[in-house]
Amino acid sequence: MRKHIILIEGFYDTLDTFSEQLKQCFTAQGYSCFVYRDGVTLLDALREVLQTDDAAVVTFNNLGYSIENDPGENIWEFYQTPYLNILMDHPFRYRSILHKMPSTTIIATTDEYHANYVRRFFPDISQVFFLPHGGIESPQPKMPLHERPIEVLYAGSLSRFQAESMIPEFDKMPEIDFEDVSSVILNNLVSAPSTTLEDALESYFQKQGLDYDDETLSMRISQLRFLELYATSFFREQAVRRIADAGHTVTVYGSGWDRCEWADHPHLDYRGTCSQREILDHMAHSKLVLNTNSWFKAGAHDRIFNGMLEGACVLTDTSSYLNEQFTHERELCFFELEEIGSLGTYADRLLSDSAKMQQIADRGYQAALAAHTWMHRSHIIKEYL
Repeated sequence: MRKHIILIEGFYDTLDTFSEQLKQCFTAQGYSCFVYRDGVTLLDALREVLQTDDAAVVTFNNLGYSIENDPGENIWEFYQTPYLNILMDHPFRYRSILHKMPSTTIIATTDEYHANYVRRFFPDISQVFFLPHGGIESPQPKMPLHERPIEVLYAGSLSRFQAESMIPEFDKMPEIDFEDVSSVILNNLVSAPSTTLEDALESYFQKQGLDYDDETLSMRISQLRFLELYATSFFREQAVRRIADAGHTVTVYGSGWDRCEWADHPHLDYRGTCSQREILDHMAHSKLVLNTNSWFKAGAHDRIFNGMLEGACVLTDTSSYLNEQFTHERELCFFELEEIGSLGTYADRLLSDSAKMQQIADRGYQAALAAHTWMHRSHIIKEYL
């Protein structure tokens, strides 16, 4: 493990929060941390750290990958500095950037299937590993569930409105029937939600007689990624709606909810958007934290671990990773996307038994504290540096 860790911040609130967590973890373990902020930090200050020959970069979502030492000269390659890039989203979102990664790149993904995707479609990146999201615990005392004012909390945007702006120009893909691929794939994802977009599309293309090489296939998957956002948004909206229809107030943070057709639902309490740290505070005041996994089929969203560490009872859809880590109604509560129609009934039964919820929340807190904090993730990162 190198002694000097370079972190890149100043672009996104959520990523800065994750980076700050890692900074605290590495500092507590005796490492020197240097935070680079584009437009603020002098390049000479960064060079001074890199010249120690004992530095490594840990960053999120490709931040800083193209910093230059001199024009046309990548700074991480020049100093042969490991560039550990943690992807918090599916790699198909960053196709063009991943083809431009420094030769010293190490990729970490928050879903095991995402790691497999990078290995297949970006073979020039030699080191790839799975790094689950980490949880954050705020310092405030834990309130008993029965004293918490928020009945159900959901923190996440409705991605269908983002998807609308991502529909590609299909005249540039003349071999593809837009209406057919959209209808077939969305129906596939909604009816069989354990399916990944990449698997659904590859199967569809093969049935259409489209024999793409991997480079073309990855390009088409990236171009059609808006379909996953629609499927994600469908289940996200369904989860919140089912619980609201059951008569329980769902407090929602994130963009888009004020634009949905049922925004005036008497049990939908839309509060707009807020920062990552404010979400933690809201979780600490919530009885039940609802999560949907943003189409992570072999990973988990940080909402799960954050909710557990804030002492809430967490209700989430499943994934292969979560099924390995937790037991239903022991540390958290699971539901299947295929059975989304019964979620309201299940949430109603859960919320009517406060003692059971408290037991689950208490065990969930201990489980997350024991294995799912950013400190635990920092130990995995150290193995690759």
